[in-house]
Amino acid sequence: MLNTEIRKLVIKILDNLIEDGPQWKHGMDIHHFNKRKRRGHLPLDWSLEDYNQLIVNIVKELDSETNLYFKEIFKQRYYVIGDKYWIDIIGEDGIMETAFPPNNYSKYLSKDEGYIFLGTVQEVRSDGL
Repeated sequence: MLNTEIRKLVIKILDNLIEDGPQWKHGMDIHHFNKRKRRGHLPLDWSLEDYNQLIVNIVKELDSETNLYFKEIFKQRYYVIGDKYWIDIIGEDGIMETAFPPNNYSKYLSKDEGYIFLGTVQEVRSDGL
């Protein structure tokens, strides 16, 4: 069973993101949006609002996977929510770090890379209840 503190924090992060949209560091929303367009990850006619909606849609999907990502050099833990194609990376402070489609989803989120699978969004929301 998932640690209660972590489960509550993940649910709070998901709920805040769904309710308020992604909260980015100042100017980083445009930076990441333009980077995704340059790399061909987003259609050229998409707006920043479209990108933010993609991020929200990933966390709303009950089948999306949640992972914990932390290394000793980090100042906080990060939560990674993915739909098997795109991933959202959000700090435990609720600030959006980035969202992108990794080249190899399962390899990127492997335990060997430091990720800990917590369960699907549905499992995290219902764990222990």
